Amino acid sequence: MKRILVIMSLIAVLFQSSAFGKPNTQDHIHLFQTFFEDAAMVKSSYGQASLRFSDFDYASTVFLPVQVVFPTGQYYHLNFGVEAGFLSIDPEVGDGNSGLTDLKFVGRYNFPTGATKVAAGGYVTLPIGSEDVGQSQLNIGGFGAVRHPLMNELTLTGTLMLEFVEQAGTEDDREASLLFAFGAIYEVEPRLHLIGEINLKTGLDYGLLSFGADYVVSKQGSLRGVLGLGLDDAAPDVSLQVGYHHYFN
Repeated sequence: MKRILVIMSLIAVLFQSSAFGKPNTQDHIHLFQTFFEDAAMVKSSYGQASLRFSDFDYASTVFLPVQVVFPTGQYYHLNFGVEAGFLSIDPEVGDGNSGLTDLKFVGRYNFPTGATKVAAGGYVTLPIGSEDVGQSQLNIGGFGAVRHPLMNELTLTGTLMLEFVEQAGTEDDREASLLFAFGAIYEVEPRLHLIGEINLKTGLDYGLLSFGADYVVSKQGSLRGVLGLGLDDAAPDVSLQVGYHHYFN
């Protein structure tokens, strides 16, 4: 908790010191850890397909998710997102398992603001995944998110989310958890952006620090990769994700 308070204090100081920031929140560049739970506002539908490898003390996993977001409404303030995927688990002891993950549905509303973008939303998982890989869980969450331009090339992001996550092997027994997520997006040049994030969850002993990059390869797409380093027991010791991000129109 002390670590969370220190990070929140640092972010607050940075936000207060950016009164002369320009209104460029680099909304076309999306986060890795909080891909949906963000305040980016764009007019085009977009999606991402990726491969994630994670190494834990007790197992390694390979996750193949597909994520899509659909902006709607007169001013594109309302966004709907969905995630589907396939998960493979290779434990240190015993046989591995593979199967589909639960479907995740997300709704988000971007509030009309000035330089700082503000959004709020929630998610629910449809428990259709395989129990063999710890799925088939009905989880829900609600969040608020911001994006703020510290300077023309640097955007700060923040997300606060309350989740109720079903524990594997139980029914109607959910663990409440708070997610504190902070990030920064830095434009090296128009085609290359660096993305740093830290996600901390109370109650689950979860903390993940990540460093990623987004490199534009066409008018509609970019190649993306990120390295994650675990900070607590529930997070992977090391994770690696590579993928492709695409705008549909």
